[in-house]
Amino acid sequence: MAARSFRASELFAGIVLLGAIGFGANALLAGAERWLLRWQRP
Repeated sequence: MAARSFRASELFAGIVLLGAIGFGANALLAGAERWLLRWQRP
């Protein structure tokens, strides 16, 4: 039963979506860190 409901395309779409969300969140937080802590740079 589980083998019939396995849909590889949906699985990979979810993996790609989670990766894109993680990449975007990392870029957003890195930009916020640069902006908020710009006074610490030499």
